[in-house]
Amino acid sequence: MRPSAKTVVIILLLVALVILAGSPAGDRRALEDVVAGMSHLDAGEYGAAIARYQSALERTPTDEQIALQLVDAHIDRHETSHALEILNRLEPHRRGERRAQILVRKGEAWLRAGEPDDAAFYWEAALRADPGNPLAHLGLARIAENQGQQGEATYHYRCILLTNPADAEAAYRLGLLLLDMDTVKARESLQQALVTGIAPWAESAGRLLTISHSDSPDPFDAARLGLMLIELEEPNAALRQFELATALAPDYADAHAYRGHLLAQLGRPASDAFAQALTLSPDLVLGHYLLGRYHDSQGLPALARLEYERALRLDADNPALGIDIALTYAEEGDYVTAEQWLDAAIERAPLDPAFALAQAKFYITRGYLVEERGLPAVEIALALNGESAEGHELRGQASYLLGHLDSAITDLERAIALEPNRASAHLQLGMVLLAKGDANGAEWELNRAIDLDPAGSHGVRARSYLK
Repeated sequence: MRPSAKTVVIILLLVALVILAGSPAGDRRALEDVVAGMSHLDAGEYGAAIARYQSALERTPTDEQIALQLVDAHIDRHETSHALEILNRLEPHRRGERRAQILVRKGEAWLRAGEPDDAAFYWEAALRADPGNPLAHLGLARIAENQGQQGEATYHYRCILLTNPADAEAAYRLGLLLLDMDTVKARESLQQALVTGIAPWAESAGRLLTISHSDSPDPFDAARLGLMLIELEEPNAALRQFELATALAPDYADAHAYRGHLLAQLGRPASDAFAQALTLSPDLVLGHYLLGRYHDSQGLPALARLEYERALRLDADNPALGIDIALTYAEEGDYVTAEQWLDAAIERAPLDPAFALAQAKFYITRGYLVEERGLPAVEIALALNGESAEGHELRGQASYLLGHLDSAITDLERAIALEPNRASAHLQLGMVLLAKGDANGAEWELNRAIDLDPAGSHGVRARSYLK
């Protein structure tokens, strides 16, 4: 929703070189805070950005642009109340485009809070204040697309492209919307996104353009597109492709199974789609497996296990299904049976690092037989793949549980070096540093966990340690 801060940071740094020497001390410190805040914001270090912007505002309390940057950081951390408090103070003093900047941010804050109706209210108000505001059009298009209103979403993306044909995100998303309606125009729009070279839209558009299309609608082309859209984490567009596939070929069982999977992912009723898939093909392993995952997501481990067992009977050479079955027993607290299934899966694929990690995770994350079985399992996993961030995180977590804090820090820092955006590793490292008495280091790591997973379980847990 926000333009990249990199260009602004460079400009501010150049300006700073010119004016710092002749500025009052308070102004110099405020400028230093703003430059540092923008650098943190651009790096996704929202907690650190907030601290620097707040410091700048203490010295220049009437600077509205600094206040808006502070709002952006709060929004990215899903801190809706903090963002709205600042925006409500600014709104009465603004008109036209300047007022629209406030309203656009209010819409984004409410969307992050899970209130799309409130978000739409403010984005519509922003368009009344500034009819061409691209961020308001983008926000309304996102809501319309999530609600299945393709025509409304298409309108808003086209409004953006009328004034800025080089808007890569609008071109890409318009292309996704048109894929099941007008293949030629869809490819034109994706090509428009591709030529901008702007990540990640151009790269994703390029991948979609590699899939050829027949002259007439084809269910298998639609399914191939749907699978790629799942890889690109575009569930709405993927669902439309599988709906097209099943409309063109009502007996296409695999497409019905994927349709059920996507409906479940989007929080919509999925049982009918799975029922259609398994009625058409009772021995469809994919259908039983995805239905099992659906039951898992609904907190129904016994039903999930039933489907995984059916899938395993049909695909007896797939030990991964044994891991899934083991975890359903673990969810019910039956650790003994879970261990038996885990051991059986490992026995069938002893050199698979993913299975070794699954076994280690079972013991370590539950604090169960950590030293006896969890630590040996993670050592095997790291022997098989020493560059596994998850493996180093699990070994660090095991060391923490066993009181070996220095070893825990070494492994957790290695996990973060391998995957800098791994929120769970930052959370674990923050907890270990707290135990070591390093309050400043712990605060940084816990804030990074919040930055990376603001509304998820890791972010929520990190906040609890910062209070």
